[in-house]
Amino acid sequence: MIELKKIDTILDFIAEAIYKQVESGIQTSDIPPHFEACSCGQLIVPRSRQRGIHGTSAAIKVLGASENGRYSNVITGLLNYLVCRKEIDRHDSELSHTNNFQNDDKNIIKIAEQLHSLYFVDGLVADTSKLMDRLQVSLLDCYRVRNYDGWAFFMDDGQKERDFLPTCFAVMAISINGGCNKIENAIEILAKELLRYYDEKNTLPDPASFSIIVFMLYVVSLKVKAKAREKHISENQLKRILNKLWHSEFCVLDSHIEQDVEYWNEHDESFNVRIPWQLYLIALSAHLDGKKFSDPRIQKLLEGIYCSVKEKQQFKYGYSGKYMSTRTLSILYESLTIVKDNYKPNILYSGYYMSGVIFDKLSMKWVRLVSLGIFILAVFYIWHSYTKEPNKIFDDVATAVLVSTGSLLLVGIFRKK
Repeated sequence: MIELKKIDTILDFIAEAIYKQVESGIQTSDIPPHFEACSCGQLIVPRSRQRGIHGTSAAIKVLGASENGRYSNVITGLLNYLVCRKEIDRHDSELSHTNNFQNDDKNIIKIAEQLHSLYFVDGLVADTSKLMDRLQVSLLDCYRVRNYDGWAFFMDDGQKERDFLPTCFAVMAISINGGCNKIENAIEILAKELLRYYDEKNTLPDPASFSIIVFMLYVVSLKVKAKAREKHISENQLKRILNKLWHSEFCVLDSHIEQDVEYWNEHDESFNVRIPWQLYLIALSAHLDGKKFSDPRIQKLLEGIYCSVKEKQQFKYGYSGKYMSTRTLSILYESLTIVKDNYKPNILYSGYYMSGVIFDKLSMKWVRLVSLGIFILAVFYIWHSYTKEPNKIFDDVATAVLVSTGSLLLVGIFRKK
């Protein structure tokens, strides 16, 4: 089982990596001083001018949650960037060309990520009430226009059907900031979709659908207040849904992976958002089912993250490019904070972990082959003993029967699926 001090090491690394990028990166030094603003881009890159909503919101969330007084001025600067972003970036010919302000103002995921990040800012550090009200009103106005039927990806997509991914982001942001009573229908929509998935005999069609359901379960379980959630779905039902996800063909836990989801606006311009569903699953297992959190595969993922941070000073997905993603780091930070809040290092969970390790060993091909060999030898011994002394078979070969039966069970039970 991973130790708390290792989790703290990862958290400290994430906060410091983002802080250094924000404070000394070109994306901040290029902002005219009179704005008193700083920003962050999508990647932790030594010399990159890119900055925007995803990276800045991620930075606010991490630095705000860290509760380190050293970060206070930087948090204020990041908030100033969100407030004055159009004015700041329009003065920059390169960024005004690459940043599409109109799309950003209508993008539900980007609006929601900004609102979600404000929850982590201490009121003593900065007053976020005006920005929070503006973002929440934008989401709620869109919600009302759509007859309280969730959200599409963009605010002007009123004619398009509801999509579960932006609905999850909006519900997460509004709920965590105390607005559950304003979006009861949206919460019910997500709860019903989770229950439909649980009752559905057919499996999910693809990895993208799987990742969205994992994120949906994360939002409903950990972001929606219990009182609002329990009207539509119980904690036991959430646990059963987690169990079904755990056994999905898309639940790959042997290596670090995330899911890229593509979406489009009304002009068929494509956008994408990455869903690091394994990180959400780690948080869910810690919150809902300690036995699953003790799964050796989950512990191996956590140890892998720790080793990468300790030895390489980074955590990134292998196919996601050369540099670390600010947004992924912020989700990792949040997930590990949830793990810390639910951490229960006791004998029972250690037992779950050890039994998982043993079962993993027993499922290895060579172990199964040896077990099959023992079974065949035992059967041969029984037959040989019976042909010699048939009247004493039950006395003489009791041990052999036990060995053969046990071997057969090992071959059948621990066969890899």
